[in-house]
Amino acid sequence: MGEKNPKWLQDDYVKFIRFAQWQIDSAGEGVLGFITNHSYLDNPTFRGMRRSLMNSFDHIYLLDLHGNSKKKEKCPDGSKDQNVFDIQQGVAILLAIKKTRIEKRVFHADLWGLRKRKNRWLKTNDIDSTKWKTVSPKAPFYFFVPRDERGLSRYEQFPKITDIFPVSSVGIVTSRDQFAIDAGRNELKRRINMFRDESLSDQFIKKSFHLKDKARWNVKSARKKVRAERELERHILPILYRPFDRRWVFYHDALIERTRKDVMRHMVRENISLCVGRAGQVVGSEGPWNIVFCAETITDLNLFYRGGNVNFPLYTYPAEGNPRANVDGVLLDRLGQSYGQAPSPEQMLQYIYAVQWPAAARI
Repeated sequence: MGEKNPKWLQDDYVKFIRFAQWQIDSAGEGVLGFITNHSYLDNPTFRGMRRSLMNSFDHIYLLDLHGNSKKKEKCPDGSKDQNVFDIQQGVAILLAIKKTRIEKRVFHADLWGLRKRKNRWLKTNDIDSTKWKTVSPKAPFYFFVPRDERGLSRYEQFPKITDIFPVSSVGIVTSRDQFAIDAGRNELKRRINMFRDESLSDQFIKKSFHLKDKARWNVKSARKKVRAERELERHILPILYRPFDRRWVFYHDALIERTRKDVMRHMVRENISLCVGRAGQVVGSEGPWNIVFCAETITDLNLFYRGGNVNFPLYTYPAEGNPRANVDGVLLDRLGQSYGQAPSPEQMLQYIYAVQWPAAARI
């Protein structure tokens, strides 16, 4: 199953789990035990991993130790939650059993609180004394966490936003924001002119702007590409960097790691997009779901908190001809039949944003 952001599947812990899974599948029976990052429990990107584990193993036990400071996790009662290690990512214990003639089941339990309490509990409990909850992961996401699914069947009757606006993409990634983005247009232009100045050495540029060569990008090659560009002005564009924080970006392949041009090319023209975060409210964290906004420009991936900003442009611009509404035609016909007149693209975006406005107003 393809993912728009598959990089997390390349994390080493995912590879180790997959290797152990393959070994146990080859043996026919076995037990897998890992203490790892807990992101795979409910992140949509790991849906294929969860489904694969369910196919391989008969009993899966998942003890979520939480402690994710990136998500600002707190205990359900609002008290402080700490990690069992000195890391930012939350932690989970996975025990997976492959054995013939046992019914397939998935079990989940939470452990919240301070580190000392968690360590004490882990020392004095085992798989038998843990109060497990049985979970029933369902397609398409196969979540490994308990979910309140009351009203889910009615919810699923409504169209997905990705079906309403077929063309979409996450925001751009520069991998060097401090250089490629600036609050002032003139300051950004000055930096780019220095970057392409042949009288300045590569080493000077690296030191001056804190730039480092990487496996797939280096200063020398990037400078050569920027020097070859004769129309610098057209690459200095406005960007919505954070909500209400509009800046300037040098939007050029030489400096931007992921330009997302398949979608962002429509946002360098007259347009508006609905920006929605993929993640909802985090269990145990403060505050309501509030990751929705509108933009008239290209946007950064980290528009909301840390990553996950998906852009739905209202119009797309073909190579030739007039702009086209990025709205599903079948849905427009259905709405026209129901209301006697099909709404305009602007009315659809306004309605969707209005429904989400109570959340957006809390940003």
